[in-house]
Formats: sequence, C-alpha cells, structure tokens
Amino acid sequence: MFIKISYAKNDDGTKRCTYEIVKSYREKGNKNPTHKVISNITHLPESIRSKIALLLKAPKSRIIEDFENFFQKSYNYGDCLFLYQMVKRYKIYKTFDELPEKSKRIITAAIISRILSPRSKLSSVSFMRDNALHKLIAAEPEKIHVNQIYKAMDVFYKYSEKIFQKIYKQNSNDNKLLLYDITSIYFEGLGPEDLAKLGYSRDKRPDAVQIILLLCLNEKGFPIYFDIREGNTQDKKTVVSVLKEIEKNIKIKETIFVGDRGMISVPNISHLESEEIDYILALTHTEMRGIVYEQGIDIDLFDK
Repeated sequence: MFIKISYAKNDDGTKRCTYEIVKSYREKGNKNPTHKVISNITHLPESIRSKIALLLKAPKSRIIEDFENFFQKSYNYGDCLFLYQMVKRYKIYKTFDELPEKSKRIITAAIISRILSPRSKLSSVSFMRDNALHKLIAAEPEKIHVNQIYKAMDVFYKYSEKIFQKIYKQNSNDNKLLLYDITSIYFEGLGPEDLAKLGYSRDKRPDAVQIILLLCLNEKGFPIYFDIREGNTQDKKTVVSVLKEIEKNIKIKETIFVGDRGMISVPNISHLESEEIDYILALTHTEMRGIVYEQGIDIDLFDK
C-alpha cells in the first residue's frame, strides 16, 4: 500500500489535491496493476499524512507520540572504553589493588580524563559526567564530586610507595632503554611548604615557586622511577640518586649513560666511573677538562 496523490481542477480553475491510501494488485489476465482505494486522507494534516506514508513503507515501524522527549542523553563511549581497556590490558589497573574499590575506580577515571581532556580536578568532574566515564566507574553523574577525587588521591598517596614498587617490578624485565628527564611545575600560590622553591623556570616564570618532577620511563613508555624534589634542585644533582634508585629496583647487566650538558658534573662522572658505567656525554674533551680543572680533580681520570 502507498499514498496516491491525485490532482484535479475546480470549477473556478484552481487545482485541488487528493490524498488516498491505495492498494495495488493485479487481476487475473490483466497485465496492468489495479489500484483499490482503502481510505481518503485528504482531510488529515500534512504531519499525519507524512507519518502514515512512513508506516506504509515500513509496516514494522511505530509512531512516537512524544518525539521531543523520546531520545535520552547520549555519551561519548568509544575513547573512554578504549583507554579503560588499555589500563587493564597493561595491568595498570591491577597495580591499584592496594586501594579500596571506589578509590581505584575514581583514580582510573581521573587518569583517563587527564589523557582525553587535560583540565583541573574540578573541571574533570564535568568531563566525567558528560561522557561514559561515570558508566565505567559505576557512578551516577550527579553523585560525582571533586571531593571524591581529592579523597581518592589522598588514599593513593598513602599507598603510593607500594603501588610504585608494583609498577617497578611489573616493568623491570628486559629493559634495554631507559629515558630520564626533569620538568617543573610552578604555583600561583605558595605551594607545598617543604618543596616549593624559586629556581630555574622552564615555564618562564622565575617569579613563581615551583617543584621539580623526575621521571624515568622504559622503552615501552612505562614509569620505572618517579620522584618530586625541591624547586631549586639542579638537574645535575639528581643523576646519582636516580642511578642508585634504578640500580636498586632494576637489574640491568650493561649500562651506557647518555647525558646532556645539564646532567654533567664531576661528582656524576666520578659516580659513573666508580660504578664502571659507560657513558656518552654532550661535552667536548676540552670542556670536560675545564670542569675537572675548576674542581681540582685529577685529570688522569679522563685521560684513559
């Protein structure tokens, strides 16, 4: 069946349009189809005729009376689910087993939120509410609050040492390349009392106190070592402690230390020599001799 539209002229010369529901069939022995009028729907509004036309084309469909309120709110799902599965596949989620289940889910959601849309803790709450993250952590959108993130982070900090040890152990096998670097984070306010200091600002904010972040990754991009230092810590003063920490947590048979100029100092070179660690430095032989003379170190150490 379908809607047949017929046109005719009125006595005054104007056109009139007729809408009829017709059924098409073939009589025996007749090659041409015959139309049987089922109903005249000319008197119905255009909106109703359009719905009838859709129903005739798809008999199994149905009319939605309250169309404006039919659709529920939709959420972005694919990107959140992908990262959630990656967190589980690479056992990052498992390293949070020390945490209560609620804190474990909130921390995971905060990490995913940070990857997809870096923003403040408060703003990340809106992000979690507006996509599928709240579904993944089994929380009602209106019940997600920034204080939950802060509480989860406090719990995480309490167990951070055990969590980091799990991460070190989990990612310490067959490491061939370790990438170590330093960055800083400045504060508009006072920052943490024991750590926030004025120092070399990578953000071009020498007026703001900062902290120093140390991070060492393996070739897969997983953290091997992490630490926070005072904001006035020089890059070169972190090398020895980082090397000792890596040596303690990761068994590496052969090591070649590659360092830029910011990592070079006589104590660092002496430590490399004493531990019999090979190294490649971003200094010419003349520059290295200059450092040695300034510190009054025996030049024979570098004339091997």
